[in-house]
Amino acid sequence: MSLKWNYKYYKWSYPHTLVSIKFFSTLLLITACFSSQANEAELLNQMALFDSEFHTLSSEFYADKDNYSTASSKVVTNFDEILNQVNILSSDKRYIEAIQFIHNNLQLIEKNLDHPEIFPVIELLLEHDEINLANNFYQTISRDGDDYHLATVNLLFARYHTSRYEWKRVVALLESISSELSEENSAYALLLQGNALQNIKLHGQAEESYKKIPVDSIYYRYAQLNLAITQIRRDWLTSAQITIKQLTQHSDVTDDEFTNRVYLVLGYALLNKNYYRSAREVFRKVSQRSEYANRALLGIALCSINQNDLESALNALTGLKNKDSLELSVDESFLLITYVYEKLGQPESVIASSTEAMNYYETRIIDLQNINTQLVDLTQLQFEQNAPVFEINNNTVEYGKKFPKSFLSNYREILNFAQFNKNALLASKIEKLIASYKASFELVISELLSQKISYINSYLDQARYGLARLYDKSGQQN
Repeated sequence: MSLKWNYKYYKWSYPHTLVSIKFFSTLLLITACFSSQANEAELLNQMALFDSEFHTLSSEFYADKDNYSTASSKVVTNFDEILNQVNILSSDKRYIEAIQFIHNNLQLIEKNLDHPEIFPVIELLLEHDEINLANNFYQTISRDGDDYHLATVNLLFARYHTSRYEWKRVVALLESISSELSEENSAYALLLQGNALQNIKLHGQAEESYKKIPVDSIYYRYAQLNLAITQIRRDWLTSAQITIKQLTQHSDVTDDEFTNRVYLVLGYALLNKNYYRSAREVFRKVSQRSEYANRALLGIALCSINQNDLESALNALTGLKNKDSLELSVDESFLLITYVYEKLGQPESVIASSTEAMNYYETRIIDLQNINTQLVDLTQLQFEQNAPVFEINNNTVEYGKKFPKSFLSNYREILNFAQFNKNALLASKIEKLIASYKASFELVISELLSQKISYINSYLDQARYGLARLYDKSGQQN
């Protein structure tokens, strides 16, 4: 019996390797980065330490039966009853009680690790990072299980390590995709394998994995997009264009967000290679309703500038500037408008737009500096589905691939522990770890906001420089 993957969960858990968009313009020279690589390294070390402490605490919490509810204290004698109870509790989002119930019926479960329906039990443990018990099950299955069970559990663990950006572990788990997997699960395993190889820069091997995924698989589109990205990174733009053309032709839907993302990737790849007309045509295919619409509009403006079609560039940038959004592309539009007016030879418009840009950037910087990281409700932070970002006070900040989602999700798990816990000694450990997580995550947010401020400061400096240069020219002419 094949494991049925939850497609909605897949979209959340699989970190698409969307190429980082770089805006190539003589005007936009951004050198801002994290305030200190040492700070970032220290944060990552802290996260690894907290991760270990969380796993120890999680095992202690679930072992304490004083914390169990009536539902989780239930003892059953039939494995089908275990599956039924886990499904009922999980469907009601009572995940802690479901895992407590698993711990409370360990002996029966350990005797049935070869059961064809054991996988949802292990999957639940991994989704909530109860990794010690999940590893115990894995060790038994790897020692005593058949090929099908081991292959499927390897796939479950590969997905777990993918969400944590532990790429070498993913590659090891999927070193040889088992023929025991169903066709769809095999395709999913190839997608995870290719993604992991791509992230450790083994692009050739990643391509081999992607090309093995059949056209009729639900994962084919994702594999083809990643394949195109590997081709772009290897400077094989023609191959990437062919891949993306086949991909868009393969899709029955023309305005879904996946297709919009494909067009955005191709558009910037063409722009970076100075194929401005082709890039402009591709950007126009991005739906105006898309979350990528602003970035596509900026792409159109950059193409128009490089084609010396300044009126079109100005129209695109003005529309972008008037958007009710705090996206980076909107920030950039204020500076680019000044540049376009300068190229048009309209000094009064340059002065007006430069002044507007400086006022805008100064306000943005003050607003960002006034964000009190201690007041940010970490439980309310929402991750974007298709990009490594989340929003803080309507500001999109990119956490990249340095700070895995598991750090925040484990923090939320500990908060749930606190609600269920009745053990005074354990309460002290929970409270201490909550404080540590919160303090560390505040530093993460502070670093991300500092990066954002650095970008905008760069724009502000360039706006000031442009205005000063104009006055200097005016003085020389007089």
